[in-house]
Amino acid sequence: MSALSGPQLSALIASLRAKRADASVIGVHAPDGWQGASELRVGNETWTVAVCETPLAVSVALSERPEASPMAVLTRLTEADLTQDILVRFPRRELVRLKPWELVQDRFRAKQLDPRLIKHTWMAECLLRLEPLGGYPPSPAGILSLDSAWDQVLKLELGLSTGRPDAAMVLAWSLDPLAMARYGALEPEVRAAIRSRFAETAGPLGNVLGAALEGASRDKLIAIGCVCEVLFASQAMAEPDGIRAQGRLESQIGDAALTPEMAKQWAVAAIGLLDDLSETQARTTLQHAEWLLADLKAEGFASLSSVLSMGFHARLGLFADRLEAAATGKSPASDVASLLQEVEAHRDARLHAERLERLKMAVRLARYVERNPSVAASASLSQAASRYRSEESFVDWARSQLIGGDEHAGVSKAISVLLKAVKSRREAQNREFACLLADWNLAPTASPDLMPIEQALTGLMAPLAEQAPLLVVVLDGMSMAVFRPVQESVERAGWCELGDPQGRRFPMLLTTLPSVTECGRSSLLSGSLKLGKSADEKSAFETHPDLVRLAPSAPPLLFHKAQIQDSAEFGLAPDLRAAISDRRRRVVGVVLNAVDDHLAKSDQVRLRWRLDQFRDLDALLHEARQAGRIVVLTSDHGHILEDGTALLPGDGAERWKSGGVAPADGELEVRGPRIQALLGRPDMLAPWSEGVRYAAKKNGYHGGATPQEMLVPVGVFGAGVLVSEEALAFKPLPSDVRPSWWSEWEPVVPAVPAAKPAKKAVLDPTALPLFAPFAAPLDSVSWVEALLQSSVYAHQKARAGKAGLAEDGMRKLLAALDKANFAMPRSQLGQALALSELRLRGCLTAAMKLVNVEGFRILDLDEAAQIVTLDLPLLKKQFQLP
Repeated sequence: MSALSGPQLSALIASLRAKRADASVIGVHAPDGWQGASELRVGNETWTVAVCETPLAVSVALSERPEASPMAVLTRLTEADLTQDILVRFPRRELVRLKPWELVQDRFRAKQLDPRLIKHTWMAECLLRLEPLGGYPPSPAGILSLDSAWDQVLKLELGLSTGRPDAAMVLAWSLDPLAMARYGALEPEVRAAIRSRFAETAGPLGNVLGAALEGASRDKLIAIGCVCEVLFASQAMAEPDGIRAQGRLESQIGDAALTPEMAKQWAVAAIGLLDDLSETQARTTLQHAEWLLADLKAEGFASLSSVLSMGFHARLGLFADRLEAAATGKSPASDVASLLQEVEAHRDARLHAERLERLKMAVRLARYVERNPSVAASASLSQAASRYRSEESFVDWARSQLIGGDEHAGVSKAISVLLKAVKSRREAQNREFACLLADWNLAPTASPDLMPIEQALTGLMAPLAEQAPLLVVVLDGMSMAVFRPVQESVERAGWCELGDPQGRRFPMLLTTLPSVTECGRSSLLSGSLKLGKSADEKSAFETHPDLVRLAPSAPPLLFHKAQIQDSAEFGLAPDLRAAISDRRRRVVGVVLNAVDDHLAKSDQVRLRWRLDQFRDLDALLHEARQAGRIVVLTSDHGHILEDGTALLPGDGAERWKSGGVAPADGELEVRGPRIQALLGRPDMLAPWSEGVRYAAKKNGYHGGATPQEMLVPVGVFGAGVLVSEEALAFKPLPSDVRPSWWSEWEPVVPAVPAAKPAKKAVLDPTALPLFAPFAAPLDSVSWVEALLQSSVYAHQKARAGKAGLAEDGMRKLLAALDKANFAMPRSQLGQALALSELRLRGCLTAAMKLVNVEGFRILDLDEAAQIVTLDLPLLKKQFQLP
């Protein structure tokens, strides 16, 4: 026993006074002495404390006591040592002996004690010392149980939230430096009892954690858990260096025997806590783990870590090795895809979303190279153009995202090797296309898949405008490779691509040679082959007879760059908004120069060409949706990007020059009536190779004869499902069919037979908007359960692994968003799910890994507005739901 403490004496006095309110003098048998002051505050009273070693000292203390002042006499003497005139002053003529558990029982107003408590004398003393202001809550049913006592001790002494902590709670608690200091200051007996408690409540791992708390690493238990993930992975356990590192680790945790099962449990608990920590705590913890891994001489196993930054870097290194091997035919592309999944499963992956999308592009190209060992020949220009639209445009999209490499040197080198392999194939295809183009130019004709650009107003825009009002947006310089991500982004915004009544896509356009703005855009907007400026385009477009005859009283209008923005305020100009909103005006055209402008500027910026990267395009789509207009996205020509071009002699243009001389390597001569109409001469030279330019270096160029420059995309979009008579003219199309090497992340889902068309309703088309809203969402349980049971979702779960959200959590999250009409403030969502801010963040991150297929933001968080949204139509589309 230790000396009598103030809390013990205070509890003793309070207990005695509760039974004998008139007891103002008490004698206390204190054989181990007193560790307090000469006065003690008990309730509203101040008690004098007199420590007396002899009977005479006791007698003197009592005689000198002021009449109204309560006194406690503390002595090592017994009643046999004291005379009756002294004993008569004490209640019941005896000295009070300290019985800690009786005092504790009284403090908890308990009638009975759990018998298991009696042996824990230290706990009674601790409870007396820690009694909070206002006292302890009464014991339930009048019984003070062992668990209730542990609850109070661990909460008040160490700051734990419960008396039955599991491993994760102990790990989280170990990060509190004040808690660790309090634990270290406890008596060895008390610390031993607490460690035993951890072993009871947290299992065998609790015993190991308790041992680790006795060492210098007690504040690094989460870091040790992160290291356990590495050292106790099967690959490390099979290597001598890994086994030796495990032995070194035991010295860090008090030489406790750590089994693989306990180590894996430790790792899971530690990693699960990282998202609950502040960013500073998490960084510090992971840095300690990296230092520890280095101290254990186990850095070579870093790729086995799903949370350490050095593990992310190591996984990238392995990915780079396999990517380079695949690019040279030494390794299958499936190995690269598997390693990318390992990279994506790492905690750091969420910090590199766009970077990982680039790596996914690299995997796609590796598969493309593997499955296209040779270049297939095309029989005609139309066939070559169709092949480019369905396959090679995706190749060029992926290539454009990989130019510039990666911050990881190994990955950057592998990408360079891969791009060279792809470029050799694409150059052969470019040459074939250019040769077919040269033959076609001798006698140009349209085909169902390919229309000369000068025929677009008469052959495409006017027939479309006969069926519904059009907004024609010309993205100057947009190639097919740029159109692909723009198309995705527009569809994500709720627009659906439309085809003709037979479900066929509308034809591509073939621009002019040279493929430059002065020729291509002027020919597109005037409806005939001609050179021109903006003013010429505007005049020709607004007076084009095939467009004017559709609505003579509201002829077409064309808006160029200077007329789009409101000069006084932000946003679209009022004249443009008014033109789009007036459905009597069948055709409104707008020219946006974002792509062409980008080509002339810095090559230090990597753009993904999303809807929000085009100034005004989102506003134009909004106005078109409000007005019920079909939107046609097209261009005047494409482009190639700067990627190691060589400068050849020219005559001022970027990618074309006058004929009359023999073509050099990478060039060809093109002749024909279209060239004669534009240049006043029948021939010119144009590069078929991407590696040639005739002018100063820029971000990109156009003017040549590659399919990237010549083929102009046409995308026709509606903001929903067409209704009534207009449904006969357009048919909503599925997402563009992509090559197998592109979409292999998505499982193949058997085609569902089309339902029989419903009987046509008799409706007044003039009384209805052009587009009906999307169908009302199904009952939440129905679509959520359909999602969770879908094969696409199963594939996503397999890819996400531990990083995905559990099924019950996903069900609750989606049901909450469904109830809130698919948009909910983040704080309200946390309340609905009963999650803290930190846990909600982890929940959303895990859910996004499962739902956001192919990088689409189906489930999204607007960081600025703190709104969580779910795009249900896009979800159903991506997961093949009804």
